[in-house]
Amino acid sequence: MSETKDKEQEDTSKKTKTLSLGGTLSLKGGAKPTPGGTTRGSGVAVEVRRKRTAPTQAPAQDTSSGDSDDLRQLTAEEREARIEALKKAEEYAKQKKEQRAQDAKEREEYEAKKTEQEEKEDAAEKARQAELEELRRIEEEEKQKAEANRKQAEAQVATKQPT
Repeated sequence: MSETKDKEQEDTSKKTKTLSLGGTLSLKGGAKPTPGGTTRGSGVAVEVRRKRTAPTQAPAQDTSSGDSDDLRQLTAEEREARIEALKKAEEYAKQKKEQRAQDAKEREEYEAKKTEQEEKEDAAEKARQAELEELRRIEEEEKQKAEANRKQAEAQVATKQPT
């Protein structure tokens, strides 16, 4: 009897086992598969869940009565800490305003220096151009004088030859 069981086990182990899905696969929601099998370049929609946070305090309806009641409920230490925090916030705002003013002043100075430098460079370029024009004019005059002298010398040589 054990021999028959061994034979059955050997027969089943020799057979290859396959996994079948039993039909075709389809996408849920009626989406059509794209031709080619892959969807390159198309984005995938992902649902993002946000964590819940505690609701913020409701805006004060009457600042004069609501704040004074809140301040009266604070301990002396809490009031001092609040006063200190308000002073620091005021000081920070003042420093921020001064820094912005300083930055604006530095930016204006930089722009003024840049404009002044550009004007100097433009003036220097104009002077160079004027000097080049003057040199070209002088060179042209010298060429004309040399040509006139050459023609005069040729004329003198031509008049001396027949004699």
